[in-house]
Amino acid sequence: MIFKDCVFKGPFICPVGTAGQFMEFENCTFERGFSIMEGASFAEHLYFKNCTFKYNEYFITNPRVNKDQFNIGELRECPHCFYFAKNQVKLDMKFDSCRFEVVNTQHPKFGFYIDLSHSSFKSLEFSNCKIDVPLDLSFVNVSNQFKIYNITLTKVAAEAISFNSSNSKVDWDNFRGEKLHVLRNGKYFMNGDEVVALNNKYYFETLISLYTLFYHTYKDQGNTLSANACYVEWKNIETAYLRNKLKEDFGSRTWFSWFMNAFLKTFCDYGTNPFKSLT
Repeated sequence: MIFKDCVFKGPFICPVGTAGQFMEFENCTFERGFSIMEGASFAEHLYFKNCTFKYNEYFITNPRVNKDQFNIGELRECPHCFYFAKNQVKLDMKFDSCRFEVVNTQHPKFGFYIDLSHSSFKSLEFSNCKIDVPLDLSFVNVSNQFKIYNITLTKVAAEAISFNSSNSKVDWDNFRGEKLHVLRNGKYFMNGDEVVALNNKYYFETLISLYTLFYHTYKDQGNTLSANACYVEWKNIETAYLRNKLKEDFGSRTWFSWFMNAFLKTFCDYGTNPFKSLT
């Protein structure tokens, strides 16, 4: 199926049992979300080019009576901006020059973000995109190429993501500034500062494991500049977390770890800038 120059005023939903070879969208606008439900499958690929995903915010606060959409009175649930979670039929998914617009209207029962969690893909690509909504890649497995390049991001959760570092292109400039997050209660996106403030060991270790994955990806690729930048941000979060732990319960091991982090930060950027140390 190929769609060009379409505007979808209602939710675009592929229900359980939907099957096909591929879907391609070009110059399309989705005003009430895009959803492929668990149990729907496409064998080859899903491509989106020059598409806009936004939400009719007036509808969220003032749902109209619409018997075809089964919306009568209170709006009980809004589809995600984009939903394709729990997909286990590996396919290629690509977003090229797409925009995901922020939803300013709050809804107490739903969050508006891109949900690809717990899914498997042959390849997954976001290029030249503007993503102003959170992106959930938690427990995603990409067996072939994983590419996030030349995009703008606000928040990305990627707990336990798996991809081949030798066949990936994940530009650190898209993630720097604590855009890497973890999810709390499957809904709330938390960056390093928020994890430190919460002072929760599980979320801290989960976030650090994500930084470790990206750091080793850049190291394996020989990308020293990105590896160093990732490492510095990782250690800044770790230092702040250890500082909180010292206030809570002073111990020699915790103090030494915190002191070494602070020392290396001051003198040699956590060991990534030996020339600074020499100077």
